[in-house]
Amino acid sequence: DSDGKCVKMPPQIFNELTGKADCVYGKMVDNNNNINWILKNFKDGNKPSQFDLKFVMTTTLGNLTNATTATPKQSGIRNTFVIRINQNRAENKNTALTIARTILHEGIHARLWEFMYSRDKNLALLKNDFPGIYKYYKKYEKNWDHQQMAAYYRGTIAKGLKQFDNGKHSDDFYNALAWEGLSEIKDKNGNQDRIYTESWKKLTATQQNKVLNVITNHKKNGSKNCN
Repeated sequence: DSDGKCVKMPPQIFNELTGKADCVYGKMVDNNNNINWILKNFKDGNKPSQFDLKFVMTTTLGNLTNATTATPKQSGIRNTFVIRINQNRAENKNTALTIARTILHEGIHARLWEFMYSRDKNLALLKNDFPGIYKYYKKYEKNWDHQQMAAYYRGTIAKGLKQFDNGKHSDDFYNALAWEGLSEIKDKNGNQDRIYTESWKKLTATQQNKVLNVITNHKKNGSKNCN
């Protein structure tokens, strides 16, 4: 400021998406470039976020990966979480709703990890300030965020999808789409061998099949246009 003091700027979301992904993102934000149905679900008392969020395109992800989220340490960008959207899948394979779900899913990853990093991975502080995150981190280790998202934030994703889609489908439809990426996940060591989340295992076989059918049908018949 004018007195020469260091003033912490409010957190920012940087959008460097292109093509269809940029179109989808543009329909998901408000005039302040906020994805409100993500942000309002993550609060740290009255403390402002210490981190920025950046969306970029990438051509280096595998053919089956929609996106990844990198922590500041992983991204090499100070105080910034970076969400990388797979350009090939976004442009050529995924429906608009799948891209929206990906943005919501990865945004929640970033917000959950933000609380971990804001406590400098000090587990005593984490346990005191965010006991829910501490519980999942201690129990599930490296895949704790997927387990917690599956248990508590599917509704956030479904609500965001419904808002993006102007409620053209039933709540069951959006709830089913929210399961993608939250039924099967990597094991705690990050190996490719898939395991089922605890929340998914609580569903009956009939419920699981219904969800999988909705996801499969949408991938085949859902609109790939952002308009």
